[in-house]
Amino acid sequence: MAPLKKRVRHDLNVSEAVAAGKSWVLDMPLDIMLEIFNLLHPADLVSLCKTSKAFRSFLLDRGKCRKVWQTALDHAPMNMRTRKCPSFMSEPAYAKLLFDPLCHGCGTVVCETAKWNLRVRYVKNVLPQQLLDAGKAQWGKLFPTNRMTLSLMKLFLFPQKSLDPHFLLADIRHFQELCRGVEDPDALADIIDQRQRLTDAIAEHSKGWRKWETTMLRNIRQKRKQLILKNLRDLGYTQELKNMDARNSNDFGSLPVVHKGVPLDYAEWDQIEPILIRYMENYKVECDKKDLAKTYQPWFDFLRPISDEVSLGIARTQNYPCSPRTIDVSLLPEVRNILHDYEEMGSIRSVHAEKELRDNLPSLIKQWYDDALHKFQDHIRSQCKNGPDPFERAVQIFKCIQCHATLRGLSSMNHGCLYLIPTRNASSALKKWQTAQAEAENGEKTDFEIDWVAEYTAIGEDYFGSRPWNCAVLELEEDNERVLNIFKALREDPLTVSKQTMRNSNLRIFCNRCRHPPGKRVLMDWENVIKHCFKSHLNVEDSDVTWTLADSETGADIS
Repeated sequence: MAPLKKRVRHDLNVSEAVAAGKSWVLDMPLDIMLEIFNLLHPADLVSLCKTSKAFRSFLLDRGKCRKVWQTALDHAPMNMRTRKCPSFMSEPAYAKLLFDPLCHGCGTVVCETAKWNLRVRYVKNVLPQQLLDAGKAQWGKLFPTNRMTLSLMKLFLFPQKSLDPHFLLADIRHFQELCRGVEDPDALADIIDQRQRLTDAIAEHSKGWRKWETTMLRNIRQKRKQLILKNLRDLGYTQELKNMDARNSNDFGSLPVVHKGVPLDYAEWDQIEPILIRYMENYKVECDKKDLAKTYQPWFDFLRPISDEVSLGIARTQNYPCSPRTIDVSLLPEVRNILHDYEEMGSIRSVHAEKELRDNLPSLIKQWYDDALHKFQDHIRSQCKNGPDPFERAVQIFKCIQCHATLRGLSSMNHGCLYLIPTRNASSALKKWQTAQAEAENGEKTDFEIDWVAEYTAIGEDYFGSRPWNCAVLELEEDNERVLNIFKALREDPLTVSKQTMRNSNLRIFCNRCRHPPGKRVLMDWENVIKHCFKSHLNVEDSDVTWTLADSETGADIS
């Protein structure tokens, strides 16, 4: 008789089980599976619930795996007070709320913050769809009696910082199910009482969570800031950080990259290190600039009285339409070199320094005026659209783009807006950070050197409260209605007639706005007419100032 053949086992191995779509893990003995699951983090258990229906049904079986969830929550790095699962939530739901960052509505977008009073995570565009506006709700259709609406504000929580109450639809629907078909007033009152206790428990728990979150976030930010400061000290910025802390410690701490509520890792540090280096280098340059201001201010203190005295003396003897202010004198290279040389010798306030300045300033001021006049004329000529050279015309009218004042002739070179400093916005820490970030992205500014002349100018502007003379605010006005009316009465074209032609003419006109008797009219030549127009009728509408050509001897109207 032939021997019996051994029975062949047909159990699937791991690879065959996976290929067949069967979870081989669930075929293991129950005690081994539970021992493995007890070692997992709650976030891992939540992820396993999403992998397959078999894992989901097994892990959500309260009889088998409730202890697994409790053990995972006990071992999670949470606060002692809020780590325990509250009585109004199951352990899997609590773990999902804590450790699953995805939105509970769409399931795809990360939502960093949980709504603890609503027990959900919803992103901004999903949350309104899950809420019921208390002001627009038809409570009579939602609940059996209107009496219940009086206590709804106490029965349901709504999002924090919400001006109008918006209740969670899931809570409303669940409460509707409990109340449906209940007619007994005592039973209904008992349901309301249970809901009231549940709401109070949720409110207390969410309050504890928000307090814990605030404390935890503060600790994370503090550790992050300390780590960034340590790394910067290792890079050699110890002195800069001391200066920064002495001047304003909150300035650096308010930077988004420092104030971020996420622990700093090596990968993120590699990203922000180049930007932080640029920020610190820019800050070092700012400190150097402030030290320069302390150096230059004594120069300006010494120069101001000398410059004012010499400029005033020249104005009395020379017929210049404008004179340089001290800010202009201080920026002259020759003056700056004199101050620098005596500063190096430690005798900037010496008699020799003052004498050298007084000897050189007259010629320097004359040279400054010649340069300013050429700049002014070139600026105005570049705007001329019609006719010959505007400075060969009988009259030149200019308009200030800052104050909109109407100016005439070379006296406009002394207009106050030519020295007006443009409004400067204070550079905040965030603005400085954005500048450093842009420089790092564009690869700009790698030497971090100070432009000494530009910084000297900026310090001078702050000290004197004005900028250097600049005629860019003046514009040539060729269509001034007042001037057109005057030359219309004179029967001349203001864009082509020259000053010499008008002086050779014997034309006289009188002002129609000034009411004089016919025999006592004031006849004026064209130069006095211009002065009269802009002096006596400055605040009158242009169209209201008209003129009439008259006989130079009799004063009779000859127009």
